[in-house]
Amino acid sequence: MACRADDEEVAEEARKQAQREADQQEKEEFEARLRARDDEKTRKLMEARLSKEEMEVTTTPVTSFPLCLM
Repeated sequence: MACRADDEEVAEEARKQAQREADQQEKEEFEARLRARDDEKTRKLMEARLSKEEMEVTTTPVTSFPLCLM
């Protein structure tokens, strides 16, 4: 009977180890999803941004400038 108890203990340890590995995998996937979501919502400080003056110049219609034809 001692052999049967040992087999059950080994099987229980294997089940616990498999559960720990599955939990670790799930945790890593969750962390990756959180990082991806945070990256999407994080404002990028190094992105090129136009000042108000630059934005006005770039959005001014071309027809507003006087044309000189010679």
